[in-house]
Amino acid sequence: MRSPALWRLAAVIGALSLAAPAAAAGAAPPGLPPLGTSDHAESAPVRSVTLITGDRVVFSESEDELTVLAVEQPEGRRGIGWLHTFHGDTVSVLPYDAMELVSTGRLDPRLFDITGLVAQGLADDETDTLGLIMADHGEARTLSAVPSTAEVTAAMPDLGMQAVSVDRSDTQEFWTDLVAAPAVFAADSVDTVWLDGRVRASLDVSAELVGAPEAWETGFTGEGVRVAVLDTGYDTEHPDLTDAVVEARSFVDGVSSAHDGRGHGTHVAGTIAGSGAASEGRYRGVAPDADLLIGKVLGDDGWGDESWIIAGMEWAARQGADVVNLSLGQAAVPTGDPMIDAAERLSEEHGTLIVAAAGNDGQRGTVSSPAVADSVLAVASTTKDDELSDFSSQGPRPWDFGLKPEIAAPGSDITAAGAGVTGARYQTYSGTSMAAPHVAGAAALLAQARPTATGAELKSVLVGAAAPLPGVDVHGQGAGRLDVLRAVEAEVFAETAVLAFGLQSWPHEDAEDAVGSIEYRNPTDEDVRLTLSVDGDAPDGLVALEATTVLVPAGGSAAVAVRAARGAEVVGEYTGHITARSGDQRITTPWSIHVEKEAFDVPLEFTDSEGEAVVGAVLLADLDTGEVTMNDYLADHIRLYAGDYRLVGFVLGEYGEPDQQQTAFAADRFTVEEGAALRFSGRDGEPVEIGIEDAAHDIAQARGGLILSADRPGGRMGLHMWSTPDTRVIPSGPLQAVDFHYYGYWERPSARGRVLGADGFALGPLSETSASGFDRTVRGTLSDITTMPPAELPDLTGRIAFIADLEWQSDPDHHDALAQAAVERGAEAVLSYNFLYQEAAVPLVELGLPSDARLLLERTASGPTDVELTLAATTPEAYFLADTVAGGLEPDLIDWRFERAELAQVEAGYHNPIGVPGQSQAMVFYDTGDRTTGLLAYGYRLPTERTEYYSPGVSWERSLDLGYDTESFVRYPTLQTLPETLAGGPQPRHDLWAGPIGPTVTDGVVTAEGVLPSVFRRDDELVVAVSMFGDDDPRNLAVDHEIDSGTTVLRRDGAEIGRGESPGTGAFALPASDGFYELSATGVRTADWWRMSTEVRADWRFRSTGGEPGDVVVPRLLDVRYDLDLDELNTAAADVPVTGTATVAAPPGATTAPVTEFALSYSLDDGATWHDAAISPNGDSWTVEIPAAGQDEHVSLRASASDEDGHSVTETITRAYLVR
Repeated sequence: MRSPALWRLAAVIGALSLAAPAAAAGAAPPGLPPLGTSDHAESAPVRSVTLITGDRVVFSESEDELTVLAVEQPEGRRGIGWLHTFHGDTVSVLPYDAMELVSTGRLDPRLFDITGLVAQGLADDETDTLGLIMADHGEARTLSAVPSTAEVTAAMPDLGMQAVSVDRSDTQEFWTDLVAAPAVFAADSVDTVWLDGRVRASLDVSAELVGAPEAWETGFTGEGVRVAVLDTGYDTEHPDLTDAVVEARSFVDGVSSAHDGRGHGTHVAGTIAGSGAASEGRYRGVAPDADLLIGKVLGDDGWGDESWIIAGMEWAARQGADVVNLSLGQAAVPTGDPMIDAAERLSEEHGTLIVAAAGNDGQRGTVSSPAVADSVLAVASTTKDDELSDFSSQGPRPWDFGLKPEIAAPGSDITAAGAGVTGARYQTYSGTSMAAPHVAGAAALLAQARPTATGAELKSVLVGAAAPLPGVDVHGQGAGRLDVLRAVEAEVFAETAVLAFGLQSWPHEDAEDAVGSIEYRNPTDEDVRLTLSVDGDAPDGLVALEATTVLVPAGGSAAVAVRAARGAEVVGEYTGHITARSGDQRITTPWSIHVEKEAFDVPLEFTDSEGEAVVGAVLLADLDTGEVTMNDYLADHIRLYAGDYRLVGFVLGEYGEPDQQQTAFAADRFTVEEGAALRFSGRDGEPVEIGIEDAAHDIAQARGGLILSADRPGGRMGLHMWSTPDTRVIPSGPLQAVDFHYYGYWERPSARGRVLGADGFALGPLSETSASGFDRTVRGTLSDITTMPPAELPDLTGRIAFIADLEWQSDPDHHDALAQAAVERGAEAVLSYNFLYQEAAVPLVELGLPSDARLLLERTASGPTDVELTLAATTPEAYFLADTVAGGLEPDLIDWRFERAELAQVEAGYHNPIGVPGQSQAMVFYDTGDRTTGLLAYGYRLPTERTEYYSPGVSWERSLDLGYDTESFVRYPTLQTLPETLAGGPQPRHDLWAGPIGPTVTDGVVTAEGVLPSVFRRDDELVVAVSMFGDDDPRNLAVDHEIDSGTTVLRRDGAEIGRGESPGTGAFALPASDGFYELSATGVRTADWWRMSTEVRADWRFRSTGGEPGDVVVPRLLDVRYDLDLDELNTAAADVPVTGTATVAAPPGATTAPVTEFALSYSLDDGATWHDAAISPNGDSWTVEIPAAGQDEHVSLRASASDEDGHSVTETITRAYLVR
């Protein structure tokens, strides 16, 4: 996979499909990262999604794949592991401290489903907040106290639910408060926290098709019946709806009116109860006299939060709605769906019939939520030719093989009322959104005919009256297409709307038949005898009626038993209809059964090296189908079909322990049969050593991870987790399909600590993240101030203050107040288990492991405890490591002890043109060339100088920002390096952000096609991507900043032939003939934090010639590159001349020609006047000397050069450097 690029030409060169800047992924504190595997080679934008825990998942997307590149855990969550799993379309990242809550159903697993979060538009670049629904499932339905970092956006007291919104930047603090709150996640609590997911409208002459006019003729038009339409609102001025709407309300945040700005809700409302006034009655709704309650629960973009829909459902029930129409939905999940929970409660408690669109995925097992709820009437879509619409979602409900949908109605090419925003009184739409309101309207007619009927009865009658469509599977149509007339004329009906035998689990030998029952009710005053028959695709005798006739007494009911045989010879899925007839009466009951093929509950056991039970994760891929099954973390077994599987997994140790252990295992073929068991133990594991053999300094792994992946039919699967010191593998023997990968970033820690004394010990990971850092060693006695009021702290002179609120009983503001008070009371440093959101004149050091915190609390309680803290502001060396071992888990082959001498060595300098100390963010992408790509994110302080080491044979590229403005929170500019595959040993020096900053013709840009020249001609188009605010290393690409402005203009013989309104970027059509061109580019960057290079300009003259069709031809654009004796802040000393060299170069691939002229001028008044600088040729460059300037003056530079072939350049940099 081409690692995600950072360029910005997508709008310029459509054919290149260049990726968006990685900086757009947003700011995040440094954390434990990264990795993903990929089989494709396309560049993709780098994006991120922040989890409820505060962890940030960095990912890229292609058309068919989402690849997790990094899992960044902020300060305060170090030592808490995470598990990233991927197979097919399923990509999830689950932090260890959420595992139990997810497994016990207390926490919505969708909160960690990366694919789902992104699909719902919940990535960080699309929303600043995370919506949640908190619910109390107890009898009292008491609304829980909400952490202070969350805002309550809606309360649904009837359901014991409330919607809350959390700023992405506050999720870590929210999570900390949430898990510590006794009212929420205490052992005896019944509270649940759900994702407030995003729901969308199910949109991809009908009343006559379902028999509505005939029903009107019988006197039933919906009069007196209330139907709630929860959708995008309605057109308040549409003639068809003027008299129909009796009440309207908006539940969309920030929108007070129920006006429809999209048209979907108006169309749905018109289908239910439109009068047809604007069409002389042609487009009447199914129940034209029904009263409409309009709830705007979807925005004008067609999307809405689950909480908006739930609040609308509660409101509709309170307003006495007999029927609620939901032409909306989202992907259904077996647990953790508050819409399903709300629908079931409201249906039972209010007797409301909820009608919902089945969805528009068109595939088996894709009926959406809330349509999958048992009480909800799920509606499929048919064409006007009574065929199933190709977009209509089909059943069964995948987790229990429940029968869905129950009914079908016309949904293709439906014409109904159009909102004013659509520009027409009527619009024609298709979708199950259009099918559902036909059924809702029919329900209104039926409710008028049966005024005492409950929602469940309305559902049963409608389903029973449906007309089965020939050639359509029950999981597509349910009972059949809606028949309104038959429904309103129905007398006897089946209270059992559908007969779903569901999953009949293996084994079937000696198992009793599945038995169901259909209850027929007769509300008339005469007995009715029904004749019953069964049809379907089952083998003869599989589904049998206990009786083929039944007498249903007047005013009473009668039941008929239905048996479904079980046996190994009839495994499979079967559906059909049971039809009851009496004269013209016909009652249809759809049935379904899934007789499971051979399957077993395979025992599952994970133990550590001491034999203690721990959790584990295992993925098993069916070698025939490729289907992947993963275990529940707390379950002691896993249900699997008989057959052969490939598996990979980890035995997971307890997070937060200094000796945390994890053991990888894999098997190429595991046979599921009678007696099969899965037992994995750290006792069987052999250690994997990870480290640097001959590091020059005291370094440690700052971030790192492991990925265990395997081929499967149809793709790959794998698990990815952070790496710990105690990593083991259970020897597997040769496994060609299995890869084991390690990546890591190593540096000198910003803080190390140890307890002094004879029984002393080293503390686990520590961190110190102030802007400037500290280089010192602090020794002192610990003073536990955790429970003290800040105003009552004693004198702490010479001591180290200690804060360890392990249960987070106090909020972060209190911890900060404690730390500030400790500094004021003379503390030499503060050691805190709780993250501190401030800086101080003394080190504030975070303690990473809860086990260390507990031990220190015990020590300080029993007597004086002396601690030594060693602080380092920067690291003298850093290691970027990546290696894949293919062929299985063989300890002899897995050796991740890296020899420093064998790594690529780069002397690196990081300048700071901003001049403000701070923690900056870097992301290093890598590509091993073996389907594994990843990203290492880390923080660093600017400026700094260090030696960097890289795994050889791996492609590396870096993205480095300069931090952010602490007042406006604007991110400072970003620089990207071109990908480089380095060989072992010393490599050329690499400086980043070295001044003067100005126009740079780089060696290339990263695109979906790979690295292309920064300026090139292809056929008759010139593409330009010059870094106008770049440094002078052509390997570095400066990403345009949001405040930049400028132009790029192309001329020929003085006549303008193209213009781009961005600095240094454009795509221009060229005449077919060869010739000379003039290209001018300007850039302006003005901000309080940008002190130098505020305005830049470059003017080139170059010759362009075409090549063969499709060839990339590089024109000779000259580029002036400086190497001046500026310091690491790109400033010069006062009263001292600035000397150095200037080189005139051209991009790789361009023609060559000797440079014949070079001149350099400087200005001390921003270019109003210019003076010649001293220059002298020195081989391929010029030695330059710029006279001394006074303190606080800015020096501007203007250089010009030309070669003997007529190419030339003039580069001007206003305020090129500052004199300090």
